Amino acid sequence: AWAATGGGNLAILRNDGTTKLGPEIPMIMGHTGPVLDLEFSPFCENLLATASEDTTIKIWDLPEIMKEDMIEPLATLQGHQKKVNLIAFNPSAEYILASAANDGTIKIWNVQKPDEAVFTFEAPDNCVSIDWNHDGSLLLTTWKDKKIRIIDPRKKEIISELNGHEGSKSMKGVWMGATGYFATTGFSKDMKRQIGLWKNDALDKPFEIRSNLVRK
Repeated sequence: AWAATGGGNLAILRNDGTTKLGPEIPMIMGHTGPVLDLEFSPFCENLLATASEDTTIKIWDLPEIMKEDMIEPLATLQGHQKKVNLIAFNPSAEYILASAANDGTIKIWNVQKPDEAVFTFEAPDNCVSIDWNHDGSLLLTTWKDKKIRIIDPRKKEIISELNGHEGSKSMKGVWMGATGYFATTGFSKDMKRQIGLWKNDALDKPFEIRSNLVRK
């Protein structure tokens, strides 16, 4: 995301060499607010999704070489009422995208049918991290209300909800490959750093090896 007056710009740069950037860099300029998250499709390297403070998600079909600014997206996903903070493509179902916004919702989209979200999950607070499991069947989410929720998009429901780290700072979660475990990072009540290791089939409490990391 490019720092620019008004926000909303995004630069696509090559990573196969180092060189001084010229004064004119082609930009993606389709958003009216800052870009907060972006994600390339795992199935098509030219397909890019961007999430913005302007409440929209835009899908871009990037050329092999960008020679001029891009303004018109391939599709625009609209439905969130506040800024969209997080997006994640499904790793096994092409064109399926999850998004989380400050309106307390997570939406599942089929970007080929952008007019309406496939599924919307509403919670009493804002989501702070999302992560698909290895086969894309479950979505791990962590929330500002200190809850961990696992969503099954096919059933369109939460299949597990549990208490996470007790500290007031944000908790993040990520699946650990195909092991069935997921890890979380957060803080205790007295603000000590924590890492939690959880087993998907035993979500009533953290796995045996839960450790505190304390840094001064």
